[in-house]
Amino acid sequence: MKKIALLFALTAILASCNTRYEQDNDEKGNITRKTTEKTPFKNTELEMKGTITFNDAGTEITGISNGGYVKYISNEMALEARPGKNGTVGILIHEDGNEVPSQSEKGKELLEDAIGRMQHLQEKYNQE
Repeated sequence: MKKIALLFALTAILASCNTRYEQDNDEKGNITRKTTEKTPFKNTELEMKGTITFNDAGTEITGISNGGYVKYISNEMALEARPGKNGTVGILIHEDGNEVPSQSEKGKELLEDAIGRMQHLQEKYNQE
């Protein structure tokens, strides 16, 4: 009986996993990419518009094309990045509803994790 219950629980977990990807091109040629991954343990949403560039170490966003942006949500963490003044990138990070400075150790850790997912999305779908 325990084996049947365990099998049922595993089946329910696997059935509740969901991944979705969308891509749209606007009249200016800007690409908007959206992906959503939902599991019983983690919900992740990522939306990117335009070209996003990163440093070689994969720890910083070094550029966002005009009109571009990044929105990333993973459970209780949210990140938004947009082009700033003079070629800079403005980054806002929130965790559990509280702002986390992007240059703090925690901010850098959260940013690096988000960048890994962004780079994966760009590499995976830029080839199409």
